[in-house]
Amino acid sequence: METNWKNPSIPQQQLELNLRQLSNKKNYAPHWNDFLNLMKVIENKVNTLYDLGCGVGSLYKLMKDNDLSIKYVGIDFSESMVETAIKTWNFRDFYVDDFRNLKGDFSQTIIYASGLLDMLPNGIKELDTLLNYKAKYVLLSRVEVSQKKVSTYMAYGIEITKYVFDRKEFLDKIEEKQYKIIASSGNSYLLEFIVKK
Repeated sequence: METNWKNPSIPQQQLELNLRQLSNKKNYAPHWNDFLNLMKVIENKVNTLYDLGCGVGSLYKLMKDNDLSIKYVGIDFSESMVETAIKTWNFRDFYVDDFRNLKGDFSQTIIYASGLLDMLPNGIKELDTLLNYKAKYVLLSRVEVSQKKVSTYMAYGIEITKYVFDRKEFLDKIEEKQYKIIASSGNSYLLEFIVKK
């Protein structure tokens, strides 16, 4: 399923949609507003945000347009997404990589995932991977939590997975990995890593 996202026609479609969504600050798509609301909670507490599954990097524009002074790094496994992001925003910190294989110290960063966990067939396993990085904060966007369900729908001319988390499994995984939810907005959750003393 993931290889569908490497179709070279998809980045332009995604970019056109995102540009429409970001064209009016007073009428952002709900997940963009959720991001801005949650970032207010941790303003000035971290210096770098890693956007995992960044697509065409539209979050970079959202942050820039709203004067968020935090270093942005976008990571996506699709070469064409990253090429489009670099070209569109004239910004170099976009990288081709699989979010499952990242290296480095994330303890003073925020990891952001939107359109990632909800579009992979085993969201709970992928959440485990994200939380293993032990980032100070993790912001999960567009995450539906109720009863576990995996289905598909069509977008950008491809079949896309829709993963819905089981509420108990979602909350248990967060606690198991030493995180707690410190704020939520819509279908977005801001988690903080709790260092046990």
